[in-house]
Amino acid sequence: MVKNNISRDLIGRCGLYCGACDIYRAYVDKNEKKQKRMAKYFKCKPSQIRCHGCQNLNHENWSQDCKILQCLNRNEYKYCYECNNTERCDIFQKLNKRYNDIPLGNLKKLKKIGEERWLKEQISRWSCPQCGKPFDYETEKCPSCGFVLRSK
Repeated sequence: MVKNNISRDLIGRCGLYCGACDIYRAYVDKNEKKQKRMAKYFKCKPSQIRCHGCQNLNHENWSQDCKILQCLNRNEYKYCYECNNTERCDIFQKLNKRYNDIPLGNLKKLKKIGEERWLKEQISRWSCPQCGKPFDYETEKCPSCGFVLRSK
């Protein structure tokens, strides 16, 4: 669903912003090199590295096998923050550690300020301040204009 040109499809149910997710960015940016690298990491085919966002699931999405989404659906939760076990959940903590505690912080903020405001903040945070193009969690230099986003 799009409201004010903001797609709620990109609100990750685990606390990640799908618009900066490696899988989503590799797929929508048609970055074959990144898809191949990620396929090697996840032990799958590069063609399987594809997603339209966690709120827009279909049979082609990467997320069909996501253990977090399976848990959320099984328990009828929209977001991990609805579960009392999030901070002790092994599945969630593995993701949270991989992304340096971003998911947990994002879940707390999402719960506090709501979807629309959170999504606007994420779009701003994960867009290059120089050219405005989106980038993913791993990016240190804007792939569009070369602006240094953060140093190593």
